[in-house]
Amino acid sequence: MKRSHVSSAGKLALAAALLLWCCSPVVAQTTFASITGKVTDPSNASVSGAVITVTNENTNLVRQFTTGTDGAYTVPDLEAGVYQVRVEATGFSALQRPHLDLYPRQVLNLDLQLTVGPASETITVTSPPPVIDTETATITYTHTPEELVNLPLITRQDDTNSDYSIYNPGFARDNCGFIYANGVQGNDTTYSSDGIIEMADPDTTGNGAFIQPGLDSLADVSYVVVGPSAEYSTPTNLVLVTKGGTNQFHGNLFWEYNGAVLNARNFFASEVPFNVTNDFAVSVGGPIKKDKLFFFADWNGLFEELNSVVNATTSLPQWQTGDFSNLLNQGIIIKNPFTGQPFQGNQIPSSLISSSSLSLQSYFYPKPNYGAAGLQSGNYRALLPLTLRFPINPLDVRIDYNIGKADSIFGRFTMRTMPLPPACSTKHGTSGSWYYPGPTLLPPIY
Repeated sequence: MKRSHVSSAGKLALAAALLLWCCSPVVAQTTFASITGKVTDPSNASVSGAVITVTNENTNLVRQFTTGTDGAYTVPDLEAGVYQVRVEATGFSALQRPHLDLYPRQVLNLDLQLTVGPASETITVTSPPPVIDTETATITYTHTPEELVNLPLITRQDDTNSDYSIYNPGFARDNCGFIYANGVQGNDTTYSSDGIIEMADPDTTGNGAFIQPGLDSLADVSYVVVGPSAEYSTPTNLVLVTKGGTNQFHGNLFWEYNGAVLNARNFFASEVPFNVTNDFAVSVGGPIKKDKLFFFADWNGLFEELNSVVNATTSLPQWQTGDFSNLLNQGIIIKNPFTGQPFQGNQIPSSLISSSSLSLQSYFYPKPNYGAAGLQSGNYRALLPLTLRFPINPLDVRIDYNIGKADSIFGRFTMRTMPLPPACSTKHGTSGSWYYPGPTLLPPIY
């Protein structure tokens, strides 16, 4: 019997090939912050072996590190939140820095200088940390939850969370939610939530603009625009980080009503259009088990009933019966498609006009109601009743669990119900409309 042997190099190549075949590409970014710095004594000499304790003030999650021989330390992988840093070393009084706000991907440089004294004594420093990030070359605009809920938006929950982009220097957005920043096209903007790239469908139609979490669930919105690190695949990045529960119960209830009495008349409308908007939001979060298990949930709803201002062109009544005699002075001649000869007087005989087409035109075509008699363009204005009941209803549920001092996990469920805007769906088209369309203005049918 002959046995075949596979060399170690062959086995390694085979394993690598299987790994590449089995794995699909994954695009993700970290949302963690970190604190780095150096611990020194009153003479600015390095203090080695100092114990650094970092505590999340909202969940009491504790991380501990020890300074190296050069007194330097780095505490990585911290979720965005409020932290207290405490340092202890033999022969020195303890030093603590409470209420340090960390936003996602921030690298906070925090140098700590100890004072000689009893270990039982604690010195608390409340001065704010440096505002300018000196650890990276990236330029990021960050909005906190307090800023987000106080920004002057028309509704709290529009079609995307990219509305906030217009409050950053060099930013703009279009009706589809695409961000344009510093001359970069909207297709070169990446959206992510909690480090995971968002897409409306696998081929990136919609660019992720329609599955983002609700406003009340956001802990942070950041725009990475200059010098993004290698983890980002595009020059402009909208990065969302969601809230988790804490050791205290917190809730929020919001309702905004906007009626026609509060609106101005459209220039093309004869009266103030009917418009009623109801914008709802509710959120709640807190502990399931103190210091261990937390939850946060929110729901948003937007309902509108309104009139749409129509400034359009409709066919003249005589055109619908085949009389185009008023077009002769414009050099427009109507010809018989069967003979190729002009119709006498530019009028189509009634025998060539389908009775069905007359019925359809009377249904689809309103009579001109604006301008002088015989006006051929812009001769129809109206207010059409529309109902916008797609509720843009983001529902978010997040569960956080502290496994131990060094480990924590969380899971989030987000459901967002709304149609894809017709103007943004040029690749696949749409299966429906945002509104009840009402009468449709079409070319004459014969």
